Amino acid sequence: MSNPDEMRRKLEDLEAEVTNDVPRQGTQEMASGQKANSLKSLQAAFEGLPTVAKVAAIAVALVLGLSILSMVLKLVVSVVLVATLGIGGYVAYKLFLAEDS
Repeated sequence: MSNPDEMRRKLEDLEAEVTNDVPRQGTQEMASGQKANSLKSLQAAFEGLPTVAKVAAIAVALVLGLSILSMVLKLVVSVVLVATLGIGGYVAYKLFLAEDS
């Protein structure tokens, strides 16, 4: 086969590659763990609130959610309107202004 020096170099390259891949996986696991921890802490903080504050927090979350939904729907309507106007303008141009070919 190959000489021992070449095999040793390949082994070192593989070890370096494996060593570099391990922190990436750990970072991804840590990020998901941080998300879970922050969600748990948010849930614990919510459970610690008095009833009136819970109702207020839910109302604020509902208002924010509905406002975001409204904004997204307005954006979609605007995109559809611009596309419709563009198509209508193109058809009008072809019908009235374009020379007959």
